[in-house]
Amino acid sequence: MVNDTMARAAHRAAFESLKLFLIASIKSVFKLGLLKLEKNRCHRGYIYYFHSMMKKRLVPVLLALLGLSTSLFSQEKIKWYSLSEALTLARTEPRVLVIDVYTDWCGWCKRMDATTFSDPGIVEMMNKHFYPVKLNAEAKEELVIGDRSYRFVDSGSRGYHELAAIVTKGRLSYPTISYMDAQGRVLQTAPGYRGAEQFRVYLEYYSEGSYRHSSFEDYVAGKKAASPKN
Repeated sequence: MVNDTMARAAHRAAFESLKLFLIASIKSVFKLGLLKLEKNRCHRGYIYYFHSMMKKRLVPVLLALLGLSTSLFSQEKIKWYSLSEALTLARTEPRVLVIDVYTDWCGWCKRMDATTFSDPGIVEMMNKHFYPVKLNAEAKEELVIGDRSYRFVDSGSRGYHELAAIVTKGRLSYPTISYMDAQGRVLQTAPGYRGAEQFRVYLEYYSEGSYRHSSFEDYVAGKKAASPKN
């Protein structure tokens, strides 16, 4: 978490420095142009000269600024997998699977996509340490995991997919984030919306390997006890 914060601060500082440099360059170009205009005001070609200078000097600076802002702010996104893809990858490179169980009509699911799952620090952690999975709890298609098929169950007012029931341990609530090991065992389910800072604690718990020897509740209590008191 500290490293993520420091990295984001460094990126912001670098951008601010480059932005100030480019702004200074633009001001310099305009100042030079005005001086040239004063010296050549009586010359018939001064307007053409000014236009030519702006085209040669100002446009490249503006393009550089545009490219810089696009590069720094074009946000990296989470690389989502299907459950089958993630389990296949986990066989060769074991990682915990973070499974977002959602529905198309779930407003809090959409909000989590727009906020938590768009946070740069969360995106980096998810892509680096986990296999992120999207699972539509009301998907109608048959899904195959290994040698077994899972289907949609037409039950109740909306129905549900068998995999969603398994991954959430039968507690169908949306969104639910489930954590699964490389062998397909559900380690934990966390129903409900989580903001970026709340969600980050879960990611740290699993990426640090603390889940192997302590409960999530003990982990959180330990972090609170270790944090400086105000």
